[in-house]
Amino acid sequence: MIRGICNFKLVKNLESRFMKRICCLIILSITGLVNTNCLLSQTLIRLTTAELLCKTKLDNRGFQPGEDEESIDDALPLIDSSVAVELAKLSGVIPYNRFGYAITLQCQNESLKRMVLTHLLEYDKLCNGTLISKNTYDQQGLAGVYEYGRFTGSLISQTDTGDSNLLSIAAKEFEYWAPMAKDYIDVIMKSGMHQLAIKSGKRKFEPCVLASAENCSLWVACIYLITGEEEYGSSNEQLNDVYSKLMKKLRIDKRMDNRKEFVRLGKTDIITTTLQINALDSIDFEIIPKLKEKLDNTSKKDNAKIIVYTHGKKALLYLDYTEMVKMGFSKQLMRIPSLYLLELDSPTTIRLTKINFRERYN
Repeated sequence: MIRGICNFKLVKNLESRFMKRICCLIILSITGLVNTNCLLSQTLIRLTTAELLCKTKLDNRGFQPGEDEESIDDALPLIDSSVAVELAKLSGVIPYNRFGYAITLQCQNESLKRMVLTHLLEYDKLCNGTLISKNTYDQQGLAGVYEYGRFTGSLISQTDTGDSNLLSIAAKEFEYWAPMAKDYIDVIMKSGMHQLAIKSGKRKFEPCVLASAENCSLWVACIYLITGEEEYGSSNEQLNDVYSKLMKKLRIDKRMDNRKEFVRLGKTDIITTTLQINALDSIDFEIIPKLKEKLDNTSKKDNAKIIVYTHGKKALLYLDYTEMVKMGFSKQLMRIPSLYLLELDSPTTIRLTKINFRERYN
């Protein structure tokens, strides 16, 4: 019947891939036999974590989803932390690292800690900049140049009680930044008539003075998390004063067990199947009705992309497409990505959990 509707010889001769797809859709919609297999094959990317690591070794960039799909890389430690660490080490220097930042928040590893430290210590070289006003610093986004920013969380995640090597570095860095942080606390944070000159832009500062409270706070946090001491205990009272004030004014979380998880697991569905499954690496997800429905619904959308990473009894499933969504009185084209963790609880049971992230890169 299908042959009677469309001449496949003509389709074969069409040079345009787009026209082939349109013809396929017309045929299937007319017959009512909508089959998404032809679409799914165009949108599905599937790799084991071992294959992903191999590709990255062969090409330093490896297999690269676009920037918008980076959340699937961020979640890699959930299924294979050892490969996630290796990928972070192979994927370049922070902050241009495809895997490194998010993985340092989830995996404790000496090489990852060293990678973050190396990046942060580069900021020491920036402290001879031209004097600027606080208004200029804030309005031109210079915090991203002079402040540690999102990598604060990375190093705190790598900090353990009693880490003497990191303590030595943290103390040295704290004492480096503390004199600048004292100026920030005593002048910029302090109320008074001098605030008029600061707010008008007449009062200027070195850029690293403006960055010092934020940067110095990281080293205060590291020192506290390693030692548990709320006082610095130096013979230099200026250092003690800065340490104490930053602990209080900048509200450093002093509880090691209160550090937020980067990944938040959401709603969970239990999928049962009559099939006997030993691993997710080779399973055909399309033979499991609930998973097939998700894949089919995604593959029929515009700009559809499906990515699956697998590792034994665990997998990550990334679904993404664009759709016109009503926003107020008009419709706008929106990306609608979602990410799931799959876990094989038993040979006939798969746990499907929605993955969310707390405020990303915060």
